[in-house]
Amino acid sequence: MEKEAEYRSIEIVLDISDEIPEFKSDRGKLQQILLNLINNAFSAMNDGGRLELIARLKDSDNVSIVCNDNGVGISKANLKRIFDPFFSTKTGSGGTGLGLSITYNLMQEIGGTIEVQSEEGKGTEFTIILPLNKYR
Repeated sequence: MEKEAEYRSIEIVLDISDEIPEFKSDRGKLQQILLNLINNAFSAMNDGGRLELIARLKDSDNVSIVCNDNGVGISKANLKRIFDPFFSTKTGSGGTGLGLSITYNLMQEIGGTIEVQSEEGKGTEFTIILPLNKYR
């Protein structure tokens, strides 16, 4: 996504805490989750937007990753349906309505959770909580 960010002058801020220990997870599923969230953020932002990815140790058993954009935001009515299969606000521009539904299911498969907060005109924030299945 680096090339698209550069082309569209989207600033990407990565803030990953050094306190996060190595942990076991399904790398492919985690990669798909983050890619879906980043793709949605890019779709919601105008050129010159800002995307923050912040990873922190939430507690001794979990890591939190926040994906925060300054895009168009999501209405309260749509926010209730955001993880429903085939629900999309982008149907005219190639959206299938499956990305966030798949993301939600992948989070459950790896034992995590996902939450969303949004305000129209101000942006959207997804928070994923991942269990720390620590190497022993």
